[in-house]
Amino acid sequence: MSESSGNSFTLPSVSNLEQSSIKSSDRQPKGRRKESLFMDSAGRKDVALTKAKAGELLAYLTEYGAENAKVECRKDNVPCLAFLAFYHVWAEQGLVVRTMNGGAACRFLKEGCRLTVEYTEKTLSSFLKSHYDRVDPKRIDDVRKMG
Repeated sequence: MSESSGNSFTLPSVSNLEQSSIKSSDRQPKGRRKESLFMDSAGRKDVALTKAKAGELLAYLTEYGAENAKVECRKDNVPCLAFLAFYHVWAEQGLVVRTMNGGAACRFLKEGCRLTVEYTEKTLSSFLKSHYDRVDPKRIDDVRKMG
């Protein structure tokens, strides 16, 4: 009786394994790409607009003496309240989508504005989205007057 059943199996050579590992490391990461708060028409982050809007928010915080304040998940946190007011105005202007992407908002505050955020993206995202409709209209008017 022969042990060969017609199925053959060969191990890949070391050089083939090295090539396949090189190819896989050069690939783009799979999965959903993280969105930015401000996107250009091609669906990429609008770096110039992000920088400009971060500057506006930081100028507002400086005016109110809160430029060094931490972003905290509290109803009276000035950076959060200011961001939410600015988001309302940016949505009116068509610069951001009306339905807030909490992750993009959190990344904008941390990376774009370089504010100190000691919460996870998920926690801050939930807080911002749950307080979006609770912003004082007077604060939104103050933001409108700046621009």
